[in-house]
Amino acid sequence: MQGKELYFYDINTKNEEHLLILSEINKETSYLGNLTNYNFSNSGKGITGKNYLVNHKGLIIGYVGLSEEIDTSIGKVTSIYYAVLQKYYGQGYGCLILDEITEILKNNTLIDYVIANVDQQNTFGIRTIE
Repeated sequence: MQGKELYFYDINTKNEEHLLILSEINKETSYLGNLTNYNFSNSGKGITGKNYLVNHKGLIIGYVGLSEEIDTSIGKVTSIYYAVLQKYYGQGYGCLILDEITEILKNNTLIDYVIANVDQQNTFGIRTIE
């Protein structure tokens, strides 16, 4: 899936590079749980219900997971989970990932709301979400 600057591609658990990156993200962002144990079947319909690695100019910079869309009384909702590899902290990638994935959702789904949870100790993450 292509954004303006980023490319989001499905995680392949048979790809050793993907597993190494997930392991690295796992060490740096324990609040996401153990990503290497997730079931990345990517069987969701369309964009939601899938997990992606995020590529910028040939470098994998992070991870994005989108829950299945849920119909609620206020509309269709999905939750977003994301992480930027620590070596890319402070370069604006968190904001870029959120901007691009929400734009993709806006243009390609009927999602009304995106929910993003952030660890209360993660002040940079809180500012990014805000």
